[in-house]
Amino acid sequence: MVLIIIVTHNGELWIEELLDSVRAYDVMLIDNGSTDSTRIIAGNSNLKKFISLNKNLGFGATNNLGLEFAMTEGYEFVLLLNQDVSITSTVIENLVTIATSTPSYGILSPVHLNGKGDSLDYKFLNYLKFGTDSKLFNDLFFHNAVPKIVDVPFVNAAVWLIRKNCLQTVGFFDNLFYHYGEDDNYCQRVRFHNFRIGIVLTYSIKHHRPQQSSVILPVFLKEFKRQFLVDFANVNLTDYQLAYRFGLFVCDLACRLMLCLISFRWRSSVQEASKIYLCITNIIAVIRSRNKNRERFS
Repeated sequence: MVLIIIVTHNGELWIEELLDSVRAYDVMLIDNGSTDSTRIIAGNSNLKKFISLNKNLGFGATNNLGLEFAMTEGYEFVLLLNQDVSITSTVIENLVTIATSTPSYGILSPVHLNGKGDSLDYKFLNYLKFGTDSKLFNDLFFHNAVPKIVDVPFVNAAVWLIRKNCLQTVGFFDNLFYHYGEDDNYCQRVRFHNFRIGIVLTYSIKHHRPQQSSVILPVFLKEFKRQFLVDFANVNLTDYQLAYRFGLFVCDLACRLMLCLISFRWRSSVQEASKIYLCITNIIAVIRSRNKNRERFS
């Protein structure tokens, strides 16, 4: 009924504990070319399926291998788990129960705590802030009864329970994204195809990732490209909105470039010119992605 998909890359710190916690379920583990003991641990575990890759295909493309297997084998639900997550079988069981009784949700996720479990994951509160239930924080503050599920436009893919019919309609992760941004894009598509995304407030997991941003200046162009693809490949934008926003965006970058040039800030000029180049060279791929993802997958 449920296939758990775990994508790993040098995850020896967490993977043994994680596999032990999900041993009651069918588990497919796909390793992205780990150089530590992750593959040895996985190979010695009783997994439904284990794939060892020689290189890192990225989060989305690797999970797609598992999603395709789940569809072929006829699983009703797929649970995506990050390698650095701590979860219990009780959480999994109850997520499935809730999903079974609320078929309008394409994706369900529990509350994400930090690795110690003593506070929310550092980005998780942002997901709740943009939830559609605007009364949530009032209810929490005044100790009123809160809903079991809060609708949100996005929750990161550290723990996703996805319905079979959602996968059949929305499809898999878009290969436009290598690593980061693919879950933003997928949530956009889930909403476009009229499925809901929910956070189940009554259950939680621990996410052992660093509790701060890891984006640094030398990779600013990678981050810029990621955000550009997330914003403009959004299928919820009409074609007119895309054209209008893209025009304004490039014009703004061009103005920034001009100001840098006339003030002789050469390094900044190169950065702004690189941004314009990235926008122009990726817009065709964005349009193709939007056209493809608006269609029903199967």
